[in-house]
Amino acid sequence: LNVAFRPPPFTGIVATAVCSVLGGPIETIQLSGQSSRHVFSLSSTYINFGFRTFTEVCEEVIELNNMSQLPFTFRVSSAADAAVPSDMADVELGRLTIEPSYGRVNAQTSISIYVRFYPGLTGEFQQLFTIQVGYLEPVIVLVTGYGVLPQVSVNQAHISR
Repeated sequence: LNVAFRPPPFTGIVATAVCSVLGGPIETIQLSGQSSRHVFSLSSTYINFGFRTFTEVCEEVIELNNMSQLPFTFRVSSAADAAVPSDMADVELGRLTIEPSYGRVNAQTSISIYVRFYPGLTGEFQQLFTIQVGYLEPVIVLVTGYGVLPQVSVNQAHISR
């Protein structure tokens, strides 16, 4: 038995299907369905790590909130195809790593997406990645920061005699 259900968004339907089976009894099946739009929010679409020691792994968290009545899937992608590290030792020099890079968010819940970057070099860094929810247009997230080399400079006064 196949039932097609294509109502407008935010519609709920309850129905009874009466099935006549050849040579058998009449069966009734209770059907129910609900439709909803994908409604979500991201806690941020801009991550600024600021000034960080170039040897430091930078980490921030983005919250992906599902505000709709149905679950949805998401996928993260970047120019470098964001990797999923098995541990912090796998965070590569100059590479953005995002965990999880795909998944499912149930209705009325949220998921934490961890964004890590290891500059490895001094200077400015800037990278983009996208988060695509279901069939919707991808959302661009910008990650920026500056890798610095900590230094201490001491000036001593020279006394001439």
